[in-house]
Amino acid sequence: PAKRPELKHSRLEDVAGEYVKLICEIQPQGPYAVIGWCVGGVLAFETAQQLVQMGHKVSFTGVIDGWAPDYIRRRGAAWLKAADFAVRCKRAYAEIRAGRRSVKSYMKSSTLFRRSPRADANPVSSDPELEMIEQFNWEMFSYLSRLQGAYEPKRFPGRVHIFVSQFRPTRWLADFSLGW
Repeated sequence: PAKRPELKHSRLEDVAGEYVKLICEIQPQGPYAVIGWCVGGVLAFETAQQLVQMGHKVSFTGVIDGWAPDYIRRRGAAWLKAADFAVRCKRAYAEIRAGRRSVKSYMKSSTLFRRSPRADANPVSSDPELEMIEQFNWEMFSYLSRLQGAYEPKRFPGRVHIFVSQFRPTRWLADFSLGW
């Protein structure tokens, strides 16, 4: 089995530095393409920053559904809860409209009005390996979210492609670039 990475750093820049070392070990010369999803998008952004600062060419930098860290801080915790609720409503509406779920099933489960359970709470599977992966995913998300909270993104010298899912709140609740 693969060795679990240690969640030892106190700054996102240090985690990105570890990724830069691994990337350069595997592929010493660019151009590089770097992309990440959610909090991993912020990590990908910083990883690309460091590669460019080292003189490497980064041909593609992408962030998938990742809020800019300073955008979340400026908006505050109440806004983030409202945005999370809006995402769940949009997803529920799409599922109801497509016929995959009914209004009654949402009312019965009340999943619209509570956050998803933690990955380690009442696991769906009894597969220990899958449970270990789910637990690690939750730990990694929590770890990167905490580091992202203190991260101050700097101006990037290249293009950054921001991908926003159809369920992310936009218009009056958030801008189309998720703060980037």
